[in-house]
Amino acid sequence: TNYSFVNWSDGSTDNPRTDLSVTADVTVTANFVEDNTELENWRFIHFGTYDNTGTAADDFDADFDGILNLVEYATGTDPNSPSISSFKIRPAAGSGLEVRFDRILDSSLSYTVEGAGNLGAAIWNPVWTGSGTSADEVIVPDTLWPSGTQYFLRLNVSY
Repeated sequence: TNYSFVNWSDGSTDNPRTDLSVTADVTVTANFVEDNTELENWRFIHFGTYDNTGTAADDFDADFDGILNLVEYATGTDPNSPSISSFKIRPAAGSGLEVRFDRILDSSLSYTVEGAGNLGAAIWNPVWTGSGTSADEVIVPDTLWPSGTQYFLRLNVSY
């Protein structure tokens, strides 16, 4: 079995670790996990379990900020601290809209920006698709938005 370092018992993720200006004994424990997927390790760090269940489930919103846990993972936000989404929609230079969001490096993730004329649409049209092959800010111009009409965009993440 292979193991990976997760963090120290005091929450530090420095590895290797060097404590400076120590004036008394410091006792910390290194926490390791069996090699799991990046998503499972993230669940363990934030929820104490590797399992996709309960408050750690991909489709649960643990901090009740309207962002599901899987999207919090995929955009690098904290699932236990209500936050403003990294998913932003704004007017693009020229015409139309653009979507901006942060993505993490995990090639198991698939990201799809979709658009539709109403929130209840049965079919949402893909505007952009990509994977977690790099950690960066993604900027997607929406070429489908019919100018002057109501239009909705969303980010769909799958693992």
